[in-house]
Amino acid sequence: MVMTKMKQVQCWGCLWLALGGYVHADAPAFDRPGIAFSPATLGAGTFTWEQGLPDVSHDNSPGMHSTLYSADTLLRAGLASNLEIQLGTALFNRLDTQTPAGHEHTNGAGDSSLALKVRVPATAQDFSSAVLARVSFATGDDAFTAGDRQYGLGTALAWSLSEAMSAGLYLNATHLSGQNSYTVSPNFNVALTETVGAYVEAATTQTGHAGRNSVAGAGVSWMVTPATQLDFSADWGLASQRGNYQVGFGVSEFFN
Repeated sequence: MVMTKMKQVQCWGCLWLALGGYVHADAPAFDRPGIAFSPATLGAGTFTWEQGLPDVSHDNSPGMHSTLYSADTLLRAGLASNLEIQLGTALFNRLDTQTPAGHEHTNGAGDSSLALKVRVPATAQDFSSAVLARVSFATGDDAFTAGDRQYGLGTALAWSLSEAMSAGLYLNATHLSGQNSYTVSPNFNVALTETVGAYVEAATTQTGHAGRNSVAGAGVSWMVTPATQLDFSADWGLASQRGNYQVGFGVSEFFN
């Protein structure tokens, strides 16, 4: 099995706070790359398209090596100043597996999701937060579906440390087929230039009695234009997950 993604869609976290003193006031806060999502919401009537090109997960389990390539798509639309709706899917996936019996390649679509994100009113000038509720539907092909409806509830917290640095904490709970899993992920973000930002992150996910999955990694984003972002991210498995990794390449576009 390919190393389980911390989230269905990779997200950026809270670098938008770190960039606040640098980029144009109308610049969007994209939800990729990274494990966390941005604690900002889109303005009413604005949209984003956030696309993996692809996102790659590799699992180096004993007796089987597998690599999953996913063209993850996230569409976001602002409904109000503090509320947005999100639609997510992966229309194309490719799973390559290698076992002592040989190689196997499988292509197909992934599950779809619907989510609402609410930005929580700020209680301090240097703090922000948002809550995201998601339901995922088992619409994917056999090799790329969770097999049942999945519910998730997450929150992203962000603290501005200076004009160019911020720290964040992402917490998430999911429920699938009678089993709960919980993720905790801290991150640290820095604005390198007016258009380039970087971050480091770590995360651990506990799934029922199945055990713990922990990763650590980093990423970078580049605002090529005031509305277009390119990103790269990588996370590596820790402890028993060593040898596993997730790599993301993506582009995001803002429509005003």
